[in-house]
Amino acid sequence: MKGLILAAGRGSRLAPLTDTVSKPLLPLANRPLIDYPLQQLLTAGITEIGIVANPDNRPELEAALAHIPAQLEYIIQPEPLGLAHAVGCARPFCGQSDFVLLFADNVFLQPLEHGLQVWREQRPDCVLHTLEVEDPRAFGVAVLDGQRVIDLEEKPRNPRSNHAVIGIDIFRPSIFAAIDSIAPSARGEYEITDAMMELVRRASNVQAVPLLGPWYDTGTFADLIRAHHFAMDCWQHFELAEGITQQQSHTVFDVDVRPGTELRGSRLIGPVRVERDCRIIDSRLEEYVSVGAGAELRGCRLTNVQVMPGSRATGLTLRDALIAPGLVITAEGERISLDD
Repeated sequence: MKGLILAAGRGSRLAPLTDTVSKPLLPLANRPLIDYPLQQLLTAGITEIGIVANPDNRPELEAALAHIPAQLEYIIQPEPLGLAHAVGCARPFCGQSDFVLLFADNVFLQPLEHGLQVWREQRPDCVLHTLEVEDPRAFGVAVLDGQRVIDLEEKPRNPRSNHAVIGIDIFRPSIFAAIDSIAPSARGEYEITDAMMELVRRASNVQAVPLLGPWYDTGTFADLIRAHHFAMDCWQHFELAEGITQQQSHTVFDVDVRPGTELRGSRLIGPVRVERDCRIIDSRLEEYVSVGAGAELRGCRLTNVQVMPGSRATGLTLRDALIAPGLVITAEGERISLDD
């Protein structure tokens, strides 16, 4: 079994963050987004992993992931022609192996083992994970007969079910023949939903597994901010590390501060995670705050806020927001210059 992570997306909806950092490497609770699917694969014992990149972000990904204890192979998608096209680019890497497909910007809690157990017991051509959503029109949608998939639609105007297909899939190599037989969609892309539907049309066994627990597609600012709370809960070990300067400051409950950071006149109530070489002066960080390396906060009051590396902020009181270098981005998508 191999793993495949799609990481070629440009992340235009997350500009200006993605103007300088590749979307898969955007921090979420001080970990790059792509780290979450990578860790899911490693936990499942899958260490031979292909990463589909675009020509521009491959060097950045290689440098950032050099420490990952896995055999990583980078695959170039030369043009953004859709998810099925991206999977098709990985055909030489996958060969005759079965593989798990994940997206670099999806964060979820449920281990892959449940889907893999269905895979081992039933040996279908595809196992896809579904999530029941209130409005499935923005998703690929699966129509089910028990656990068996009998129909699939991509972003239907009138959905026949509320079972969204969310991009946690297990395939046999037969998916590549299905990809070869589909045409571009109305938006000019080769849709992975259409390729899975081709398997259904060929009377292949396509099974659906319900996803239990939270799932986040971090494609927008609001999604990224909502996922931050969940990602902070994924950290299981918090400590006040040696090598920090702490003057008249107080820390309570699940606080992780890395070496080189200065705390002065501040109160941290966890879960809070502060990376290296930060300065937290006369501030209160209360519940679900992560601070990236080299950031500086003075006189701030923050709750459920992600502070990006290198940010500088003074006198801000914020809840449910993201502080990018030079900007504050709220859960409603509002951007505020720190210079204002």
